[in-house]
Amino acid sequence: MPAYLIVNVDVHNPEKYETYKKGVTPIVERHGGEYLVRGGDHEVIEGDWDPVRLVLFRFPDRAAIRAFIDDA
Repeated sequence: MPAYLIVNVDVHNPEKYETYKKGVTPIVERHGGEYLVRGGDHEVIEGDWDPVRLVLFRFPDRAAIRAFIDDA
């Protein structure tokens, strides 16, 4: 069953973040993940969560998310 990972990214160094984005994509793909959303305009409909930059991934299952997170 697909599992989704939501990440709130607060970029403090745009140059390093660009390097990180290029390096992390192959790792995401190695674990069967794909990007569904990367940044962009968003609106919080309910609650007080105020994310900075949302990234939404879909992985084959939770085990794949854990393997991605644990990947060196």
